[in-house]
Amino acid sequence: MNFDESQKIGQGSYGSVYLGHLKGTEVAIKQMMNTKSKEFLAELNILCKVHHTNLKMAHLVSICTTPV
Repeated sequence: MNFDESQKIGQGSYGSVYLGHLKGTEVAIKQMMNTKSKEFLAELNILCKVHHTNLKMAHLVSICTTPV
């Protein structure tokens, strides 16, 4: 994933969200700033439960805790 500012679609308190492509499908990729906190685990838990009428599906595909 190229975390280029031109692909940035959002910013939250724990990281930025970028537009990406996975197997021909547009996806939102969140680059978290702090992965060793209770807040990270809480947000990860929320992201795993996201359901929204504007989304066809929301799945947590993977996480990587090493810097890119």
